Amino acid sequence: MGQGQTIVNVILKQSHLWTHVKIMKLTTNMRAHLSNDTAAADFAHLLLDIGEGRLTLAAEPDTINIPPTLGKWVVRLEKLKVEVYQNLAANYNRPEWLAERAIVSPLNTNVNHLNTWLMNEFPGEDKQYKSVDSAMSDEEAVTYPVEFLNSLELTCMPPHLLKLKVGSPIMVLRSPEPPNTTNGTRCTVIRLHENVIEATISCGPYKGQVVLSPRIPLMPSDAELPFQFRRLQFPIKPCFAMTVNKSQGQTFKAIGVDLHASCFFHGMFYVAASHTGNSANLSLMAPNNQ
Repeated sequence: MGQGQTIVNVILKQSHLWTHVKIMKLTTNMRAHLSNDTAAADFAHLLLDIGEGRLTLAAEPDTINIPPTLGKWVVRLEKLKVEVYQNLAANYNRPEWLAERAIVSPLNTNVNHLNTWLMNEFPGEDKQYKSVDSAMSDEEAVTYPVEFLNSLELTCMPPHLLKLKVGSPIMVLRSPEPPNTTNGTRCTVIRLHENVIEATISCGPYKGQVVLSPRIPLMPSDAELPFQFRRLQFPIKPCFAMTVNKSQGQTFKAIGVDLHASCFFHGMFYVAASHTGNSANLSLMAPNNQ
């Protein structure tokens, strides 16, 4: 990893090819355009205002006032869940229905809470898989006991205790079968075995294909922790909810945005709100509409 001037020296703009690069800008919101909704243009313009920072600033620092017309507003997490996963008990066995909806949140901790909650409400009996966690050196094993390693919940890794049900939506964190699956591919569980999880791909060019996911050793990136450890676990997570980062590039018929935690980088709220082309499909929960 480079730092400071080292990074600056190798960026694209320093290349001798930069003078030949033509910058092209996307100007049409295709999700809104393809929705065939008469209000789509207004929704697209509002999203553009969000993306370009033209919304009214609130009294609190680094806070904006979100227009009430952006989507459906809810005040409780329970209501957000109902708006996105209406009649879950009647539709849980329809993979295409599950693939068309999600709740997004800026923070992984909020996402984990939502996934646990929705998995508990999902019909059927769960199967639990515990990881085998170990430090990478004897010295670190003394400093970081197994119980502590089990408690770690990291963005790039599955949890120590993985609870799944047949029919539930999951997200691949490491690809067992490239190129059919990649990091972020959404699937639906079809069978839960002791040593392998069988699922079908929910969307994309390989939709419907069966993938088999075994346990594999996983290690977090150097940036996440000051030490190294290994987790032997199935490389998947439940994905009723996902982080805004993981949701990029996906389109949904029903999307919920949990803004209890603030967006922390430029464009994050725009990404969260622009997953659908129709404001009627967007549900938001934010303190004081901010």
